[in-house]
Amino acid sequence: MTEIQFDVDNSSLFKKLSGVNDVNFKYIEEHFAVKLISRGSSIKICGDEHESGKVHNLLHVLSDFLHDKGNDFEFDKFDLRYIIQQS
Repeated sequence: MTEIQFDVDNSSLFKKLSGVNDVNFKYIEEHFAVKLISRGSSIKICGDEHESGKVHNLLHVLSDFLHDKGNDFEFDKFDLRYIIQQS
């Protein structure tokens, strides 16, 4: 099992990345064979090396996208599904 840490610079960005009640994290966990554990503005990705690496890259893509979009955008399941399929 591999553990990779992903840090988010901004608490507002972290909240949008995780979604209300961590719904985005739960969706990612369902799609990949990983467990996401959040502490403050850090996310620990636990799973096999390949899946954990894919989720780490996905979180980079999602956080960069949210950073570029500003305060008015939040992901829904359709957005996440589309981005996951493209990654």
